[in-house]
Amino acid sequence: MPKNPDTHSNKIAWIEAGFQFLAKGGIDSVRIDRMSKKIGLTRGSFYWHFKSRDELLNEMLKFWEHVATTSIIALIEQENQNPNEKLATLIKLSTQQPDEKYGGKYAELGIRIWGGNDDKVAAIVAKIDGKRIAYVKQLLVEMKLETTNAAFLAEIIYNAFIGVMSRDLNEKQIKQITDLASNYIRAQIMPD
Repeated sequence: MPKNPDTHSNKIAWIEAGFQFLAKGGIDSVRIDRMSKKIGLTRGSFYWHFKSRDELLNEMLKFWEHVATTSIIALIEQENQNPNEKLATLIKLSTQQPDEKYGGKYAELGIRIWGGNDDKVAAIVAKIDGKRIAYVKQLLVEMKLETTNAAFLAEIIYNAFIGVMSRDLNEKQIKQITDLASNYIRAQIMPD
């Protein structure tokens, strides 16, 4: 049976709705009936794309890893930049306001809260955190920082990122903080 050309976009619509509900009401609010009403798709459409709610949740986590980590690292690595510029770009991209269609700025916080109550999700969050920290450390080592110091500073930078993203700041405030952080790191690691 041929697939409807809109089936992929419908699958993404379910994932987007999942993030929106997660960001606003936590993981328990991610319910098929609620999402169906919001996006105007039937339960049949849901079950065309996912065998169960658990499968949707797994797809959401894979999507989060890809969009919020893997694709950002790939984008930065394809640019012909020095490591300092890469780190500045990483900070800028990582602190941009996430798209509301994916739950906005509270989606990541929602995933972390979800992980606090689900060991499987906690392991995925830890894996992604590790991947992100390792990339920051790699950039710092490329900047000629000693490995131990790079690991320590990568943890500080990453935890500062988590802190900034969990606060209710507007785009201007986030930009000011990230500009200050980028300039400070640049001055400390690669002084003129």
